[in-house]
Amino acid sequence: MSPAVVIEARSRTAARWRRHPTTSALLVAGAVALAWTSGIHLRLWSLGYRHIPTIGPLFLMQGIVASLLALVVLGLGVSRVLPWANDSSRGVLVSAGVAAGSALFLLATLGGFFMSDWFGLFGLHDHLDSAYAGLSLVVECSGAVILLAAAGNALRGSGLPGRRHGGNSA
Repeated sequence: MSPAVVIEARSRTAARWRRHPTTSALLVAGAVALAWTSGIHLRLWSLGYRHIPTIGPLFLMQGIVASLLALVVLGLGVSRVLPWANDSSRGVLVSAGVAAGSALFLLATLGGFFMSDWFGLFGLHDHLDSAYAGLSLVVECSGAVILLAAAGNALRGSGLPGRRHGGNSA
């Protein structure tokens, strides 16, 4: 095989896995939502939640984990940071998995808040009218939807077996 044929074959294979710009935009938007919820939880921790047994450390942990997830999701969304994440089946699966996992993290955070509101959680009975509650609900709901859309979009146009580029089933 001539070098030109090999290069052309490699570029066609890489193009097959190339991420759609919409997926990158959704990943960046999801990273913003993760960073925002991190900021909300760290702010609440600093305003006094840190003094509540069990809840204080959980708010701190949520803030730290959300910050780390935001950095990873942002790295996946910006192709120059993690270029392997765009041009391989492994990269597509990692992007989709991290986006879906981050969405589940946001949904779990929402679940904890609703449990605290409805039943009480570790001795705390928070309410929907508490500080930052409305903002947190909007950010976490929208972030989960955005990240699930990013995961679906990554898989839809990925060229994985059983999928045709553009999302139609084979």
